[in-house]
Amino acid sequence: MADDRGRKAAEAKFKKTERATEGAQAMSEYNAERRAERAKTARLKELRLGKEAADKKKGSDPAPADRELGDSRAAKADKQKKVRQHTDQRMKHEDAQRSGDSKVTRDARMVLSPDDPMAKARKNTARV
Repeated sequence: MADDRGRKAAEAKFKKTERATEGAQAMSEYNAERRAERAKTARLKELRLGKEAADKKKGSDPAPADRELGDSRAAKADKQKKVRQHTDQRMKHEDAQRSGDSKVTRDARMVLSPDDPMAKARKNTARV
């Protein structure tokens, strides 16, 4: 029996050290991957900034395809910004209604897009 207890204790100690070793190895692999990812990102950023500086120094306009792509990116970014602002405004309004803050609910004027289903529902109930 004493021999059995000793063996179980030794096995438990072995498993504990094995788990610690595996955990340390996993953490070092994770950190190595993160370092590699940061290095790759920094390298790509350097390349992009270098290309932008060279293009700017050359004084040439971007190619027509790039210009169109840039315009669509700008339009998309503007649209996403408006959507985020609208969502933030709507969430603020809903939070005020939930908390029963009548001052905020009364004073907050929401500008909802015509495509918003909540706006359509409010218009329909207001007309009744």
